[in-house]
Amino acid sequence: NLDLKVPGDKPPKNVAEREEENIEEADEKEGDRNGGKKSDRGRKPKRKAMRQSAGAMDVEFDLPEVALIDDLDTECAVDVSTKGGKTSIIFAFPAFTETLLYDPTVGFVDPDPAAEPTIPALPPAQRIAVAGVLRMQVAEPETFCADPAVIDGLRQALARISGGDVVDIGVRCAMGATRRLGTGRRLAGTVTVEYDIAAPDAERASAIAAALGAGDMSVVVIEELRAAGIDAAAVTITEVQRPRVVTTAAEPTASSGAARASSALVVLLAALLLAAGS
Repeated sequence: NLDLKVPGDKPPKNVAEREEENIEEADEKEGDRNGGKKSDRGRKPKRKAMRQSAGAMDVEFDLPEVALIDDLDTECAVDVSTKGGKTSIIFAFPAFTETLLYDPTVGFVDPDPAAEPTIPALPPAQRIAVAGVLRMQVAEPETFCADPAVIDGLRQALARISGGDVVDIGVRCAMGATRRLGTGRRLAGTVTVEYDIAAPDAERASAIAAALGAGDMSVVVIEELRAAGIDAAAVTITEVQRPRVVTTAAEPTASSGAARASSALVVLLAALLLAAGS
């Protein structure tokens, strides 16, 4: 930057000085046009601030004591009073000819920013299902339980009897005691099949349990195993336990976490709306 000075000249004015002079000059001109009344333009207006509690959030008011009256910044009176638990705000503006513009601001603030937000607790989610146990005599228990076709056939049989959907049915097969049938012959033994069928509610669960316990499910199980490609001739169902309805706490999932966050947001928005309405 090149700073040129001429002897006898005053040093150049900075930006703030020039701006102040411009404001004063504009005020004088406006004063001449308005009967000697100067504008408050460029001067920081006085203002009043107040905060009102509104439940989880506080409402904060910023009330300037200046209004734009007939295009001139003009002082006005703002009176804030509290009586009987109610807060009143009274504004007094000078008379105007054409326009009056007043611009207060209202915002919501956390009364205690350091405090942890409170998220309402949701009731624990529950899973309702029908559970039961089958025991079978098979030629090779280990091979039988490891075969996906066996699991598929069992699920199809349970869906057929209960009238449910295959996707809601879980099946687990475990080996029991084994014995060799004879010299050079395969190991035979028992397997325990545990199943559970998810239900949307207790009423549907009771209906599923009733359907499963209504008759001998052995015939349907053998038919579906055969349809799945299993040698059903080597399968004998030895025990069918009565199905029962069970209720357990559902495992937390990402979707349940999202539901909690969404619920907290709804509560927060509700608090803001109530505060605004009051």
